[in-house]
Amino acid sequence: MIMVTTMMTLMLTILINKLRPKRKPYSGQMELQKFVFDDGFIAMEADRNVVVTFSQEGGGQNMDVMLARRNPDDLCQRWIIKDNG
Repeated sequence: MIMVTTMMTLMLTILINKLRPKRKPYSGQMELQKFVFDDGFIAMEADRNVVVTFSQEGGGQNMDVMLARRNPDDLCQRWIIKDNG
């Protein structure tokens, strides 16, 4: 009986660990960047040619925010900061 209980506990623990969402490990410095507002662009402090941009795939209400190389002609990379935030 003790052997069955131990085996079931072990199997349950393995199952829980498999189903538990995995935490994404830090991939290094990219996740710890600082950003500055530079002439209408939100740019990385360390590399001002990498800016925040967005994409609206499929015409839905959701937008993907990502980093991209600075392109002055891309309006998705331009941001406006008003006095009220």
